[in-house]
Amino acid sequence: MKSFNMMTKEVGGYFGLELKSGKEFHSASIHLNTDRNCFEYLIKTIKSKKIFIPYFICDTMLERLKINKINFEFYHIDNELSPIVSSEILKNNIFLYANYFGLKQNIVSNLSSKYTNLIIDNSQAFFSPHIMGINTFYSARKFFGVPDGAYLYKEKKKLIILEEDHSLYRMKHLLIRLDSGVEKGYKAFKLIEKSFMNLPVRAMSKLIRAVLCSISYEKVQSVCRQNFLYLHKKLQNINKIWINISNLNAHMVYPFMTNTKRLKEKFIKNKIFLATYWLNVLKLVDEDQLEYKLVNKILPLTIY
Repeated sequence: MKSFNMMTKEVGGYFGLELKSGKEFHSASIHLNTDRNCFEYLIKTIKSKKIFIPYFICDTMLERLKINKINFEFYHIDNELSPIVSSEILKNNIFLYANYFGLKQNIVSNLSSKYTNLIIDNSQAFFSPHIMGINTFYSARKFFGVPDGAYLYKEKKKLIILEEDHSLYRMKHLLIRLDSGVEKGYKAFKLIEKSFMNLPVRAMSKLIRAVLCSISYEKVQSVCRQNFLYLHKKLQNINKIWINISNLNAHMVYPFMTNTKRLKEKFIKNKIFLATYWLNVLKLVDEDQLEYKLVNKILPLTIY
């Protein structure tokens, strides 16, 4: 597939945005507007009586299953974030697995070598490779300065004809951050996040494709690797999550799991803003279960 052509038919009038004309990282995929809509696209085109999903997952995935009236069942993960399920379940059902923090490509590869009825959520693993024959989706907005944009590799070729999205009115928080700082734009960011709840499945907008074509992906990968390794060198001996760096990719964050209380508040006080993944899980599991601890104790440290 050729890189996105930013040229339009109009000539003159006024100048347009000056963006680098390059190639998207996932140019051969189906281009959609959000990762949750990649998931919805899949469940609309894959026939299954039941889908197994992890407890430790964003509630947007549950939202899409409920909207489409898909029967689903939860499963737990272990200390290495591997799925705790029987081979029988994996063989006979659609199975969603998240490549947590982009660190679990070895688990993705192992599952993919044995089963084909998988859906791999690479929302936190933009640079992890797509494995042929496996339905996989990626999120652009979780890695780059875009308000939406996602990529889907779908193996069965039944496609849906989609209306193209328009992203102009979701850019406000990005522009405010550039002009006035992240705190000033946070309210606008939360409003845009909320708007995704009812956003229909659409093709990626021209605006987002143009921005994604302007990114130097090699630079991003290099910076992410360097920063990840730096933090790992400093924190590996006190990190409660074991991290294997033998096959290091370019990750979204460095997951630092700690028992130190109120550490997040200290980061925020020093204008280091950290997300929490995923508060909805606290309503699904007991306090003594791993997923509950992961939500409360992981600090996703920014590396880019």
